Amino acid sequence: MFTNRLSILLAWLSTGIPYAALAAKNDTSQVLSRNSLPPDGKWFNRIMIVMLENTDFDVAAKNQYFTDIAKRGLLLTNFYGVTHPSKGNYIAQVYGSFEDLEDDGPKTFAGNNLVDLLESKMLSWKAYQEDYPGNCFPGNTDLYFEKHNPFITMENVRNRPERCAKIVDASELDKDIRMDTLPHLIYFTPNILNDAHDTDISFAANWLKKFIEPKLANAELMDEMLVVITFDERESFNSSNDPDNKVFTVLLGKGIQQLPNGIDSTRYDHYSLLRTIEDNWELGTLGRNDTKAYPFKNLVPLIDLAQKELGEDDF
Repeated sequence: MFTNRLSILLAWLSTGIPYAALAAKNDTSQVLSRNSLPPDGKWFNRIMIVMLENTDFDVAAKNQYFTDIAKRGLLLTNFYGVTHPSKGNYIAQVYGSFEDLEDDGPKTFAGNNLVDLLESKMLSWKAYQEDYPGNCFPGNTDLYFEKHNPFITMENVRNRPERCAKIVDASELDKDIRMDTLPHLIYFTPNILNDAHDTDISFAANWLKKFIEPKLANAELMDEMLVVITFDERESFNSSNDPDNKVFTVLLGKGIQQLPNGIDSTRYDHYSLLRTIEDNWELGTLGRNDTKAYPFKNLVPLIDLAQKELGEDDF
């Protein structure tokens, strides 16, 4: 597992430095050389994003399972897709722009993207795609669609085999959990049935329950992880410029601040998700729409969680 709290505590124990001073800086460089390791995150050390499809906020909010799971985390009641149709919303999450894309065609995107930011800090990533054929496949199948895989549309991922190899079939996720080889960024796309695109919210809810519940129940897996369950866009719209493109989004994990009503009504969108990842690991930005996006609020710093778990009031 990741080492944020452990490394800080080991540093404290081995030096006698007052823990408050060390923790406040969140800096173990006085005792541990970590130049060869990826940085610890501010709020989480791993993030899992689960993408669902084409559902109005109110439709998801009326489904019993989505209502139940929202009560266990934080419901973002003012989270918006950034365009229509689907593809641009996925692209926005990793590219910081959709470049006025108005269809789901096979357009690719040049320039820096989230992968570049992550790898510059030695942070790992994988895109887990249900029914993905593998081998940098650029097209569609009966159940897998390129438009729902933003990484394959990044030219410096598609054209680099070592990066493209990190786009895998979704079945690899459980293997990585068992082997303790999960990346820092887990991007999970269900197939065209399980994501509600060609079915409905009840079908997607049944799939999600079977998929996510074992993971939420795994305390070791969930340690220092943020889970984001969201939709790309609402179903009903008249044009790509849709001011009412609100989608159901839930945050789950120990690092979620417990609010009285379990609701965050701050205005967010898919760029906010990208900005949250950037700010968590101090990656900088891509210089596009992520620069003006608001990261998620109500996330508890890992150092605060460490202090709480140790049960110490005065470090």
